[in-house]
Amino acid sequence: MDADLLDSTGRTQNGASLVGVFGDTGLLLATSPRSQPHPRERLVERNSTVETVKFLADTTPNDFQDKAMWQRLPTIVRVRPDGEVFPVRAKYDGDADSTIALNHLRSEEPLWFTLADCVAAKLLSGKTPIVEEAISFAPDGIQSGLTPN
Repeated sequence: MDADLLDSTGRTQNGASLVGVFGDTGLLLATSPRSQPHPRERLVERNSTVETVKFLADTTPNDFQDKAMWQRLPTIVRVRPDGEVFPVRAKYDGDADSTIALNHLRSEEPLWFTLADCVAAKLLSGKTPIVEEAISFAPDGIQSGLTPN
């Protein structure tokens, strides 16, 4: 997968902190997969499709009382939406600007969402999204010149 940027801070700082974006080995301290870092200073991606399908099937709201569950969320998921509730950017009510709202979404083409969005879709709609692929990210070391807070 070609990606230079993983923006996990766009939600809330608390959510980003729970997911593991910040901290001693957080995602923000890792380098891009394509940037030729030292072998222990990079962002590692791995196919997590099988475990993500199981995670989505089994997860409940109470599971997220455990802080360790949040560490599993730095994952993007390609799903085939079939009526689940997902965030969709569109122009609503004839507005000139696009905005994001939750919609019951159907698509013949697969679409990428965060694992957090897929969990919310399951909890809001009562249906587990159909997962085609999932990629999880983890830091492997800290970029040269950066230090954790």
